[in-house]
Amino acid sequence: MRHFLSFIIALCIKLTIATTTKNGFSVELIHSHSIYSPFPQKELTDGEMFEHLKKSSQVRAAWLEMSKIMTYNQSHQMTLQPIIDHVQSYYMVKLHIGSGRVPQYLLFDTAFDLPWVQCHPCNQCYPQKEPFYWPNASKTYRPLSCNHIWCMFSPCKEAICQFYGSYKDASFLRGNMAAEFFEGIEIVFGCTRAVSNYSFGGIKLPISGVFGMNKAPIAFPWQSYKYTQRRFSHCFVPEFTKTTSYLRFGNDSITKPNYQTTKIIDSYLYWYFVQLNDVSVNNQRLNLPPGTFHNNLDGSGGCFFDSGSTLTYMIPKAYKIVEEAFIKYFSVQGLKPTSLGGPKTQLCYKTGGTFSHWPTMTLHFEGADLLLEPLNLFYHKGDNEFCLVISTVTSFTLIGTSMQQDVNFVYDLNQNLLSFGRETCAKM
Repeated sequence: MRHFLSFIIALCIKLTIATTTKNGFSVELIHSHSIYSPFPQKELTDGEMFEHLKKSSQVRAAWLEMSKIMTYNQSHQMTLQPIIDHVQSYYMVKLHIGSGRVPQYLLFDTAFDLPWVQCHPCNQCYPQKEPFYWPNASKTYRPLSCNHIWCMFSPCKEAICQFYGSYKDASFLRGNMAAEFFEGIEIVFGCTRAVSNYSFGGIKLPISGVFGMNKAPIAFPWQSYKYTQRRFSHCFVPEFTKTTSYLRFGNDSITKPNYQTTKIIDSYLYWYFVQLNDVSVNNQRLNLPPGTFHNNLDGSGGCFFDSGSTLTYMIPKAYKIVEEAFIKYFSVQGLKPTSLGGPKTQLCYKTGGTFSHWPTMTLHFEGADLLLEPLNLFYHKGDNEFCLVISTVTSFTLIGTSMQQDVNFVYDLNQNLLSFGRETCAKM
């Protein structure tokens, strides 16, 4: 039922959004720990930073697990994804909104659907640093009426279409649906007027909302299809690289002959699921049992790419085999683990000095192989200690941003294809 309703809405989008075409465009993509981030940068040791990234990833994975369960149990409904109190570790985009082209920083989120922005004045919103988005100051802001197609599945109040997202811990997100120009493209977004238990690190930051980039009809890729052909790409720079990269749309997102391609799998969720078949550690196939990473009928399983978690997560039966392969490899190098991996712990080692014999890892997707370099696999905590950036979670396999760094990913949602190739993202 949910997919039927989504299909109807998708058809309606083609009839209701602006008709001006645009070949492509790009916006800046910034990590919160970059020197170009608008966030104040704390002086943290490598060990403290790793704990910070780990905590952020744990919060993200827990939210995704809950979101997966809630969506599966309510798959007949058209609801917003549940919301989360984000920890300050993520990639953000810098966009210009409204007739005044006010610059806004939004969380880049491939698991979220409706783009939303705090609309001022907003007495019940989380603390935000200027610049604010003031809808009354924008000549192009247009609240949606109750007879608009988007209000088929949304509440109505005082002749204006509303939206509401809630979570089991009493968090909520509330406001009205409106049309506005994002980088010169008119889309429907959530004009947020009230937020509870939701922030981006607990301090006053310039983040004004979320840039929803999943596969849902209300997410940006679908809404902007006339401008972008439902095609976009990102190339994540490592957290502390002294440059930014770009989120590219339409003809700005290009593939190269050496890129590999795999299919994006349909799911009751609108996340970017792919078929992962096996894993190699240092060119040795692990021969995981067939179906290890399949989407199961009960809603569990599956493998997807995520923009909000630094760490990668695997289901326990897969993680155990992968961890054993790394332990075996480092044992040959004369290293013993200082800690083993689990839901809240990592496989870590101390080298006792210079170490250069780093292994690689390959993710074998259907029709494509993603070779992961040491940069993508290990975090150096200082004092000659390093940890594997893979952990375990019960219900899915999530490929985090560390494994996506210095790889250009091109999403073609018209054909449901994901292409990728190794790049120096700072130069793209």
